[in-house]
Amino acid sequence: MAAQEYRAPAADADLAGNGPEAWVAHAWDIAAEGREIAAVEWLTSRNRERRSEQAERALVQLRHRAFARCESGGGRLSWPPQFDDAFPDASGVPEVMARSLTPSTLGAGIVHHGALLVRGLVDSKQAARFCDGIDRTFDACAAAMEEGQSARGPWYARFKPVPPYSVGAARNWVWQGGGVWTADSPRMVFELLEAFEGAGLRQVLSGYLGERPAMSLKKCTLRRVPVETGTDWHQDGAFLGEGIRTVNVWLALTH
Repeated sequence: MAAQEYRAPAADADLAGNGPEAWVAHAWDIAAEGREIAAVEWLTSRNRERRSEQAERALVQLRHRAFARCESGGGRLSWPPQFDDAFPDASGVPEVMARSLTPSTLGAGIVHHGALLVRGLVDSKQAARFCDGIDRTFDACAAAMEEGQSARGPWYARFKPVPPYSVGAARNWVWQGGGVWTADSPRMVFELLEAFEGAGLRQVLSGYLGERPAMSLKKCTLRRVPVETGTDWHQDGAFLGEGIRTVNVWLALTH
């Protein structure tokens, strides 16, 4: 998707002091001009300063609308992409440290070996924070279901797409398999994308795909799978259609 530029007006300094309600209203004003990506970037910067449930819920919807409005950037002219094998002597899945993750190393791993293991993409403190966030999300989801509600605090709020997009009936199936869609947890969407941004992952994926990446609702999942669940599952992009260009990012949070 094509990037949209946004230069903050002087009034932004005052808006920053008015709180989340004013932030969200201003972000939607930016989006109304057809600059949803700019609205996401502006509201994200405000939410970094002060976490807000209202802002994080709005960010999920703004990201969705940005995808719905933006046309594909075209990507690479040919697919699969061509990369030199940076790991000719690898036995099994090649490994790199996070600081060595680039479009070239990612491409070499996927094209020649099927995958790339990246060590240290998040640190131990981030991993612990994600584990805590997943626990909070699962607890909030369970409580919302018990109460017959669609939301429970900042950790769980069922995502509602705009037409012509629809969710279908897969949400309960995901829950029964030990998962919650990340888009149903506005706080975890923010936490996850902040971590990915800090690790430079958006730039790496953009370089590999040849265009700005977008998240898949149904394939971006928080998981906490009990051993008795009895559900075998895997992850791929093939169901999205022939020739789909995807990258799976599996983030292991415990040994």
